[in-house]
Amino acid sequence: MLGTLRRYINLVLLIVIFGTPVSIALAYNSGTTEAQLDLEAVQRQIEANQTIVPEVTTTTTTVPPSTTVPTPSTLPIVQPTTTTTTLALPDGRCSEWFPLAVEVGWPIDRLEKLGRIMWAESNCLDDVANKTYSYGLLQMEWSAHKGWMASEFGVTSREELFDPRTNLTVGLWLAEYAAEHYGCWSQPWYMSGDWC
Repeated sequence: MLGTLRRYINLVLLIVIFGTPVSIALAYNSGTTEAQLDLEAVQRQIEANQTIVPEVTTTTTTVPPSTTVPTPSTLPIVQPTTTTTTLALPDGRCSEWFPLAVEVGWPIDRLEKLGRIMWAESNCLDDVANKTYSYGLLQMEWSAHKGWMASEFGVTSREELFDPRTNLTVGLWLAEYAAEHYGCWSQPWYMSGDWC
């Protein structure tokens, strides 16, 4: 029996497939240097749990006899890595608002024109209101747009448009609407310049 224990190392792995735990038996035969996965046992467990699994490709790997089977204490510790991508934003008027604009979804290729529109509308100031009841960076006109702003974004008071994030978010929605219906995303700001 001791000889058998030396020749076979049985590992039982517990994995989760689509939220269902499934244990997998992996037999390693040190005498023949083969590792085999008991796929029939896995299939029986999956059927018992009534889990639907997509096609799985399996590969049998031959382990050289001199290779030791790693144990949890001999496995290397892999530190998670973080990749940071820095986007090159254009310079120009109101460029201090470009990072926030990109964060709420404005495409980078629209930022230069967006900056010129913000300059023409509010001089890049987020707390500006005019006599036609337009507010914030993009001078969103409350009386004309309050219905969809409330239904689409929950903006229920004109003072909320002084918040740059809110203003740029509803401005993006209006720009997308204009692009789809009028063929020019900057059409809503036609009174402050020839943007289209």
